[in-house]
Amino acid sequence: MIFHSFLLSSVFVTLTCAFRYGREDLDVLGLTFRKDLFVANIQAFPPVPEDKKRLTRLQERLIKKLGEHAHPFTFEIPLNLPCSVTLQPGPEDTGKACGVDFEVKAFCSENVQDKIHKRNSVRLVIRKVQYAPEKPGPQPMAETTRQFLMSDKPLHLEASLDKEVMDMFFSAGRGHLYITLHS
Repeated sequence: MIFHSFLLSSVFVTLTCAFRYGREDLDVLGLTFRKDLFVANIQAFPPVPEDKKRLTRLQERLIKKLGEHAHPFTFEIPLNLPCSVTLQPGPEDTGKACGVDFEVKAFCSENVQDKIHKRNSVRLVIRKVQYAPEKPGPQPMAETTRQFLMSDKPLHLEASLDKEVMDMFFSAGRGHLYITLHS
């Protein structure tokens, strides 16, 4: 959404794919341990007529909900860019983690090359994932049967998860394990 006070300047959106390969506290003397792999800029406001694209259903709903001051934009992430990866820092490490991340930054300025002030910008870190199934797969399940020497009936154990493993991975590992025993 664009507020009336910003209508005098243009609104640009930048998509950056960056690789961080060192700790933040080692960034000294202008040497950063970060390499921008991909940078793309678009002008979100005022809309450029030749960049007019068909709106997605989500964009249509958001415009309807947010009103006339909402201006949609679209980025296409090239297929050759790496997926988001983060190496988890140890307990004693401080600062940003190493890895590949994507950042969407919107800012108000007269020109895309102008210095960006924090008060005129907003950032959002996003992830690019390589695999997301169109339809959910079967729930993971395993079963086994064991015959014990002192028992006349076998013991049957069945364990299942309530979600697919990929769903649990992307929802911070939350899920339920169901165990059934038959003897």
